[in-house]
Amino acid sequence: MYMSLTKPVTVTIPEDILRAARARVEAGDADSLPAYITDALVRRLEHVDRLFKTIEYIRDTFGEPTEEDIARAEAFEERARERRRLRNQRDPAA
Repeated sequence: MYMSLTKPVTVTIPEDILRAARARVEAGDADSLPAYITDALVRRLEHVDRLFKTIEYIRDTFGEPTEEDIARAEAFEERARERRRLRNQRDPAA
């Protein structure tokens, strides 16, 4: 889907992420660091494309969300954020 000619770019990546990516390449998950990063970017782009298609389908099927729908979603998100915060306090490595 996104395969075309390549072009060199320069990016700044946090050291811990770079170490983890290099370890994945060394483990055989990709032929090279650029291939690993390209694969990750393609997966992210495809994920976002699917997400937007899902949102479009939901809007076409059910209409625009109401203020009540938005308030429920925000409350749900806040509860999920609080659960993550509490879980991370108990197990910072999670």
